Amino acid sequence: MAIIGARLDLGGVPQLYRHPDQYANYLGIELRSATGLVQTLVVVMRGGIGLYGAGKEAKAVKGLSVPVNANSDQLTEVAIEATKRLSAAAGFPLKAPTPKKVAKSGRSSGGHAPLLAFMAPVALLLLLGVVLWLRRRTAQSGEGAV
Repeated sequence: MAIIGARLDLGGVPQLYRHPDQYANYLGIELRSATGLVQTLVVVMRGGIGLYGAGKEAKAVKGLSVPVNANSDQLTEVAIEATKRLSAAAGFPLKAPTPKKVAKSGRSSGGHAPLLAFMAPVALLLLLGVVLWLRRRTAQSGEGAV
């Protein structure tokens, strides 16, 4: 699945922005050449939904549309729905919750863990800096006493 929110997300092919079928084909070929695998790929961007390698399951996303000026949440919701439909059509129904249900449940993937992961190394570096500064200061004061 690829969710494209802006022209810059397309890297070297920004001209394919708002052309989801063409970008899905381009990205699918790139991924196939890199991995040797042909996988179903869903591309969602302003302009619609593009598929690569979907076969007859592609009919499952007919009628699913992307709002004209969709924001990132809306693009993600469409991508999740398209993935659920394609998976069900292939005989593998998914029970993924909708983003709205997750938000209402009060669970958040955010929190203090990323901040702690950033702050712990910074604190250690500051502590190391203070220790080295104190050692240097002590060494310099010892040299003056001799």
